[in-house]
Amino acid sequence: MATMEIINKAVTMINEHDFFWFYADYEASARESSRGHMEAFVELVNYILDVDTRKALKDLWMARYEWAKKNMFEINKEALKVYQAIEAKTLEMLTTSTFAMAA
Repeated sequence: MATMEIINKAVTMINEHDFFWFYADYEASARESSRGHMEAFVELVNYILDVDTRKALKDLWMARYEWAKKNMFEINKEALKVYQAIEAKTLEMLTTSTFAMAA
């Protein structure tokens, strides 16, 4: 799988991840599903050889986690804007560096 494909899949996984699994009525199975999804993300990202790219994707995961933490009890629109700005900046940096590495 090409690096850009991995990046796109990793970002999709971040945005699909159930950061609120502990609110589920079926908490135990939701926790296991969430843990498995997180492990799959880490495994996918570890296919990327470039350390900075791996770190950027892991940092993006943590930014999404921070967004979720601020939205646990009420919708925080500002937190979403912050996350979206971080996501856009990270993707721009990753896209630029990935194409530079390929050249």
